[in-house]
Amino acid sequence: MKSESRNLQGFTDSVQYHRPKTVERKLWFSRLFRRQQTVPLSARAIRDEWLQWMLLGRLSPRTVNGYRLTTERLLKRYPELGFDEFTDEHIQGIIEESRPASRQTARAPFTNWFAWRYKTRLIPRNPMHHVDTYKQPAPPRPDVFSDVERKILCALPEPNGTLIALLLKNDWINGDHGHIGELEALDAAE
Repeated sequence: MKSESRNLQGFTDSVQYHRPKTVERKLWFSRLFRRQQTVPLSARAIRDEWLQWMLLGRLSPRTVNGYRLTTERLLKRYPELGFDEFTDEHIQGIIEESRPASRQTARAPFTNWFAWRYKTRLIPRNPMHHVDTYKQPAPPRPDVFSDVERKILCALPEPNGTLIALLLKNDWINGDHGHIGELEALDAAE
């Protein structure tokens, strides 16, 4: 409250002046949400904040620990870089160190970390958009028939023996029937 003199038609009067409550609220909110100059967080601090967010999102602690170990390799390799200074080449180099079968798994923490930062509008671009995606290598095909069984199947009377011999020669018979579509295409062509 502040005291103020007013001149009302020649009369001087000392009155108490009250600010409206809406003005006080606006000032309080403006002070509360005023942007202050803060020291930018290190990439490690941002990573730890992200991992805490992941735990709050009920992600498995084992997954979070795996994400921590994977991202730690990037932070140890480039300790001088801030979070927004990482490029796709930095990330690609870390992922390429992994075994080929593990590269897509090694890519997942970085995808999640940079997407989280991009969605919160704290980085202008997501470098993961330019990092290669990796396909898991195909598992080896199981051997369905032994050599003895193959000879027995090929010795079947016509036309079954010839058909089985053709299928075995072109490796169209396997445990998961992966080439059935090719067989149907051959039937349609005839």
